[in-house]
Amino acid sequence: MSKNLKETLLEIKDNPMEAQQKILNEKIEIWKKGCQQLDDILMVGIKI
Repeated sequence: MSKNLKETLLEIKDNPMEAQQKILNEKIEIWKKGCQQLDDILMVGIKI
């Protein structure tokens, strides 16, 4: 999973923060495939 996450982050790095959030939320929903989420997920974005 971490390889896919790194690839996704590199793909979306030039998008605005709001677009990145939307893309990541969509990818998480696809990854869960309708299953109930059991663990917390935390991602922090920093704009420099």
